[in-house]
Parts: sequence; C-alpha cells; structure tokens
Amino acid sequence: MQGYTYRYPFLHESCGIKVVNKNVQPLYKHLINIEHPSMCIIGIPGDTVVFYMFDLQVSST
Repeated sequence: MQGYTYRYPFLHESCGIKVVNKNVQPLYKHLINIEHPSMCIIGIPGDTVVFYMFDLQVSST
C-alpha cells in the first residue's frame, strides 16, 4: 500500500488525535478535530489536487 504515513509526535495525547490504519481520527470532514473544534489539521485528504484542497480548507475555517 502506498501513500503517506501520518505521525504527529508534537501533539499531546490530550488533543485526542490518533492515527488508526493510516486514518487520522477523530476529524470532521478530514479537517476539524471533533474533540477540540478550534483545532484544524490542513492537508489530510490525499486523493485530490493538493494546493486547491488547501485553499478550500483554509477558506472554510
């Protein structure tokens, strides 16, 4: 299986972000941390035009 391996060693466990089977969880629409809605992670979805996706994600936050 190809693709990126997501790791976030700089995040504390209390933020609730976990990587399970190459999926970052729990995120609403692959963007907003469900546990802490003021926290967004930009650039998670991989099957898209990356810079266009970044622009859409940033403009929606």
